[in-house]
Amino acid sequence: MPSAFMQPHSDEHIQRESSRQLGRPIDVRRAHISQIRPEDTVFHEGRVRTVGRRDIRRDDFMGHTLFGDSYILGRRPVHRLVMGRTLEQMSAPA
Repeated sequence: MPSAFMQPHSDEHIQRESSRQLGRPIDVRRAHISQIRPEDTVFHEGRVRTVGRRDIRRDDFMGHTLFGDSYILGRRPVHRLVMGRTLEQMSAPA
């Protein structure tokens, strides 16, 4: 049986947890691992992390990696955090 660590989190859980860690409202967007750039903020292994230039690698065997994780060879999305939106903008109907 897979551990709780390996279970995918819902977008709502990630938004709630990242907002708690940063102390402000956060918008979560799914992105392919190849779209992540240095200075992006992502939710990785239960923590909010800022991506540095050294955290992104391109490997001939594994493809793109972020913090050493291939995100299931690019099939699992990376949760990119978008900051700067107010609570009113986030709660407004689309």
